[in-house]
Amino acid sequence: RTAEAALGVAGGWTTDAETAYRNRALKVVVARRDLAAGEVVSATDVMLKRTALADGARVVFRLDRAVGRELTAPVAAHEAVTAERLREPA
Repeated sequence: RTAEAALGVAGGWTTDAETAYRNRALKVVVARRDLAAGEVVSATDVMLKRTALADGARVVFRLDRAVGRELTAPVAAHEAVTAERLREPA
């Protein structure tokens, strides 16, 4: 029975606790490494990671929204990429 509890609810449903966690910690685009302002983001520069969201942050949820865009400010490794830091390349 312990294993069943660890695997979750039968039929693919999630527990209330898991649903609450997933609603608080969504997968967002984060930097794989430190990225400098002016860099054009490539697919190898970013990844999706489940992380807590800061209030008011306009984070990017899809990789294709970041790849090919230029950074207007630096982004540290494992930091969420925000819409405010992205623009079309010049």
